[in-house]
Amino acid sequence: MILHNQKKINIYSDLSLLNHGEEPVTMLLPFVKKDNMNTINAAYNPFDVYSKVGEIFFNSCSIEESDIAVFPIPWEHTVTNKNKFESFEIFYDKVQDYGIPIIIFFLSDSDRSITIKNTIIFRTSLNQSTRKKNEFAFPAFGDDIIGRFFSGNQQVRIKEKQATLGFTGYAPEPSYIRDIYNWTESFFGFKNPNKGSFSNVRSEALKVFSKSDLIKKNFVTRKVFWSTQADSKRMQKQKEEFVANMIKSDYILCARGGGNFSFRFYETLSCGRIPFFIDTDCVLPFDFEIEYKNYCVLVDNHDLSQVDKILYNFHENISEEDFISWQYNCRRLWQDYLSPEGFFSNFHKHFKLKRE
Repeated sequence: MILHNQKKINIYSDLSLLNHGEEPVTMLLPFVKKDNMNTINAAYNPFDVYSKVGEIFFNSCSIEESDIAVFPIPWEHTVTNKNKFESFEIFYDKVQDYGIPIIIFFLSDSDRSITIKNTIIFRTSLNQSTRKKNEFAFPAFGDDIIGRFFSGNQQVRIKEKQATLGFTGYAPEPSYIRDIYNWTESFFGFKNPNKGSFSNVRSEALKVFSKSDLIKKNFVTRKVFWSTQADSKRMQKQKEEFVANMIKSDYILCARGGGNFSFRFYETLSCGRIPFFIDTDCVLPFDFEIEYKNYCVLVDNHDLSQVDKILYNFHENISEEDFISWQYNCRRLWQDYLSPEGFFSNFHKHFKLKRE
């Protein structure tokens, strides 16, 4: 929910650290001149709304007047580039003189620790069991499925006797060689700072469902991760297939990939579908406020062998009315908290409840 009367957060940043055309962290998009952005004229831009309304939530101020400082370069670029890291060091030293915390955004598969004092980290991939007090979950922003493909008209499904579970995407078979390679990279410190280790949990879940008659399967598995393809027409076709698969399913299988988070989880909510979410020690945004069990079927990854029975029992016990209301609630949750404008309209809550 966008609150026009909420108290603004005073923020300091330094956009001069960006190269011309370089995209800053999402939070700062409202303060970047449109002609300086390479992506601003794209036919579809998921950040259009936030770019227009973001100044409702934040004041761009001098460092003396600010509550927080926001480092403008995404951490996934900073950690792999010597010049950008040197820019961070200069920014960090300057801010320390004023005693305000620095906000770092890390959109990456990596769960590697960031041990820099006086920072607050918003990241997509982290583990609940090793989470630090200054770490919070950051949504993986993607398409507004309903807004982009259906002109904002939610496509509601009526409850059928048997649940239909959808999945379209990369789901490789378990690989001993890949496991050894990932272990070797980690042990000897060769791993790219942005790289995670691909989990087999989604493949294992799909295998259980494929052998079961309890659930209707609507699965399209791919051998290549969607965004790594060079053929734009092929990517567009597969995106349309992905959306069609969601629309024709009641529940969507959501599980981690290379990082300990699911991009599909956020797209499912934006589509008004119910995530069947396999929890692998994940941290979800606003976990101090949102009861995610009221929006998705949450399953511990240790219960993979029972996933078909868990979904069957959930679907059996939900009423036709509640099945429909859950779809609306999922869409509303994404709009109010997990879309770019929803997330940043509630951003101030992290400081009221800061884990220190």
